Amino acid sequence: MRALLTFIQDENLVSFIRGALKIRSAYQTYKTCLDMVTHQPSSLQHSPQRKDFEGGVHLGIGGFNLMLSLLPAKIIKLLEWVGFSGDKFLGLDHLDQGCRDQNLRSPMCAMVLLAYHSVITYYLGNGEGDVMYAEEILQPHLKAFPKGAIFLYYAGRIKQVQGKLDEATKSYNDSIAVQSEWKQFHHICYWELMWCYSYEGDWATAYHYASVLLKESRWSRTSYMYLKACFRVMARITNLELAREDDQGEKDTEEYLFRRLPEYKQRIAGKSVPFEKFSIHKANKYLEQGNHLFLPGMELILLWNGFKVLHRRPDLVEPMLKLVQTSLVESKDLVKDFYLAPFACAEVGFLYLEEGDLDQAKEYLNKTRTESKAELREDVQPMKDYENHLLQSRLHFRIHSALQEIKHRRKQAKEAAKMEKKQSKRSKNGVTNNNSSIDEDSISISLGGSESLSRQDSNSSFETAPEYSSEDDRDLGDMERDSSPKENVVLETTVYLCFLLAKLRINQVEDGRNRGGSVKPAIQKASESVKLAVNICERQRKKPTWSETFSSWIWSSAYDEFSMEEKHAELCYTECLLLDALLTFIQDDNLVSFVWGALKIRTCYQNYKTCLEMIADQPHSLSQSPLEKDFEAGVLSLLPPIIIKLLEWVGFSGDRFLGINHLHKGSKGQSLRSPLCSLFLLAYHTWITQYLGNGDGDIDQSEEILQPLLTTFPKGSLFLFYDGRIKQVRGKLEEAINRYKHSITIQSEIKQFHHIFYWELMWCHACKGDWAEAYQYAGILFEESMWSKTVYMHLKASFKLTARLANQAISDEEGRHTESFMFRRLPDFKQRIAGQSLPFEDFAIHKANKYFEQKGRLFLPGVELLFIWNGFKVLAHRPDLVPPLMKLVEKENENFVDDLCLGKLLQGMCHRCLSNRKEAMECLRNSFDRSKDLKQDFYLAPYACAEIGFLYLDEGDFGRAKEYLERA
Repeated sequence: MRALLTFIQDENLVSFIRGALKIRSAYQTYKTCLDMVTHQPSSLQHSPQRKDFEGGVHLGIGGFNLMLSLLPAKIIKLLEWVGFSGDKFLGLDHLDQGCRDQNLRSPMCAMVLLAYHSVITYYLGNGEGDVMYAEEILQPHLKAFPKGAIFLYYAGRIKQVQGKLDEATKSYNDSIAVQSEWKQFHHICYWELMWCYSYEGDWATAYHYASVLLKESRWSRTSYMYLKACFRVMARITNLELAREDDQGEKDTEEYLFRRLPEYKQRIAGKSVPFEKFSIHKANKYLEQGNHLFLPGMELILLWNGFKVLHRRPDLVEPMLKLVQTSLVESKDLVKDFYLAPFACAEVGFLYLEEGDLDQAKEYLNKTRTESKAELREDVQPMKDYENHLLQSRLHFRIHSALQEIKHRRKQAKEAAKMEKKQSKRSKNGVTNNNSSIDEDSISISLGGSESLSRQDSNSSFETAPEYSSEDDRDLGDMERDSSPKENVVLETTVYLCFLLAKLRINQVEDGRNRGGSVKPAIQKASESVKLAVNICERQRKKPTWSETFSSWIWSSAYDEFSMEEKHAELCYTECLLLDALLTFIQDDNLVSFVWGALKIRTCYQNYKTCLEMIADQPHSLSQSPLEKDFEAGVLSLLPPIIIKLLEWVGFSGDRFLGINHLHKGSKGQSLRSPLCSLFLLAYHTWITQYLGNGDGDIDQSEEILQPLLTTFPKGSLFLFYDGRIKQVRGKLEEAINRYKHSITIQSEIKQFHHIFYWELMWCHACKGDWAEAYQYAGILFEESMWSKTVYMHLKASFKLTARLANQAISDEEGRHTESFMFRRLPDFKQRIAGQSLPFEDFAIHKANKYFEQKGRLFLPGVELLFIWNGFKVLAHRPDLVPPLMKLVEKENENFVDDLCLGKLLQGMCHRCLSNRKEAMECLRNSFDRSKDLKQDFYLAPYACAEIGFLYLDEGDFGRAKEYLERA
């Protein structure tokens, strides 16, 4: 008692040392008394005070051992060094003997045991107290003292840990009613009543008792105010109304309570109270997060070991589990954005591909493709849980491109190994082979007369493009009547048809937007032009006899008999068929038109293969490159595998590297189609691979191709666009922006081409982190472009939201274009093509719905769009732009991991209470695995680790239990 008084008297270091020395003396005296009982029982056997003496020894020794055993391991080692030691089971045994003997200190032993089994083990331990034993001890004392406030309190505690919350509440209220002298004991009962109501989900009543404690108790006003604020938050989340007497208006709001917390902070022995520090930390977090905390009431139940009580009440756990799951959906978890998992898996594959680990790369890429189960190892399963996510087709373009790259690299490695083996064998045998063979690589592609064509209008832009007139039809009629098989007539017709198709696209948009008129007249004129061109080509094509047709089924066709004009006619006829197929698609979007157009393209493809055979089999007879066949091969190879299988079934096949090889040779030759070959290569390397592939285009080759074209056509808007694309892909964003703006100024006829520049300018500013400027260009696209209003509106809303998060001001003259307004209007602009909705429009509407479900929150949607459109490939060349972006992500992600870990931990505890061991372990491991990324709530890591250990302990796996508990 003197030691305790010494501690209370003063809180300086000297008093602490004196008190510790007095406790040590008391402990040594108790050990001496125990020796008297153990070794000299005869001297006390006949003494009338024997039982009282033994009872006192049992109380002292038992209490010391029990209390010392509860201390942390580090402190116990320190105490053992100065003479203390604790054995929990020895202490419990002594207390049990003292309680069962009828002596003066039996009630004291009973109360220590009751405190240990019903309070200490539940608040400070793992709930391992023997409640049945405690009830057995309590009953005789409760009969002897039916109005004993302390025994009524323990009766309530026993009922509480048994899950009988209504009976516990009654016992606590009885304990309060039977005495009024000791007000401080009422506070203990109020504390327990507060937790009983919180376990039942009655947050409003729990808030009431927290308010009473804050008003009457002096223990820790900071802790009581934090409890009060948390229960008020929970009452709001669960739509519970507070009692009128508990609501004091502005002085009782959540923000007011959290803001006032630090004012009541106190220090004991020069140290702050840990729970007060925790409360202030959470209050600061609440204010930093814009008045948001993740289920703080349930977090308190976790911290105060309330799930040990809820374990016996599964009916109360179900609504709590539902509340946690709902809150996880409303937070920024991966609950609805299923595309993130396969995208992340694919990025791992791309990373392995960059490192040259082809096996690992293929494994992860195939795992992402749900249709590729046959290609996986037995222990690797496809991501079926994320099948048919909104951006599946977009991701599969990139995956298929990467898988082809893997296949190509392996093929090259195999050929290199084979060649090395051959050379080794030849050098070993001393044999050299000087014979040469002519293959496809030896074909030179050239066409005379193209030089003058390329020089004619070398400075032309779209401003000098010819206008469409009725005279054009007459010119085509003259061509049809002219029977001379001149090569230039056929070629010029094809070039002219390309212009007509471009003009058709302009008319289609302009008529639909400005006059609301029909596009059928333009389509009809274009169709007539194609028919005229086809007739010209048909008259020049070689007509096979019936015997030649029959023999071609058995033997290869003999192309030596084809004249140069007939071969050119075959190629131009094929090009006309391709244009006719495109017109079929444009004319109508129903299924019949789609099938009819597909059949025309198949015929066109077969003709291209015939033209290629003319070169492959007779390389000396033809110098013209089969351009469109190469283009078809290059494009078809980018399609997803399931589409390629379907196309191969009807006669298509594609080899990307073969197509690129042909196009490259075609671009180097001085031919009529060399610029087109160059344009296709530029489109592939700078645009297609960047937006649809894995950014694996050859930019150096693109620049090499572009420079002579840019020299020849310095004001060519299309070439300036590709120059901007090259600059953009290399990270030279300022130069790219200047190129795009310059290209816009040099031509004004084709406004739709401006939209492509606005699109690229938008992404350039997004890569720079200038979200406000990106928002402006998205607004221009929304107002002027007819492609997809839904996508443009989604871009506007996302950039505006990201600009707000990045503290960037937006000059928006239309105040009605708020984030909520734009996200709400998205579905109004949704369109369908060929009866199908656009995948990216579905994605945009999904994100809008998520925005409202999360009460106006999305996680950096502008950065997400930058990722989806492969913008990080550009940022890889601009490391100076990455830190600000990283800082923005970390700022938004700072509280996400903490909330997610807490949510998973609470979810795991709920499942554990419901005896769902597997689900509980999964959630707890999820929480623990993510805990390495915690930013503020670091306590969650050891808590999750300890709970895993407790779960293993329940299952009897003592080895793993010890591992996790020691780790915690």
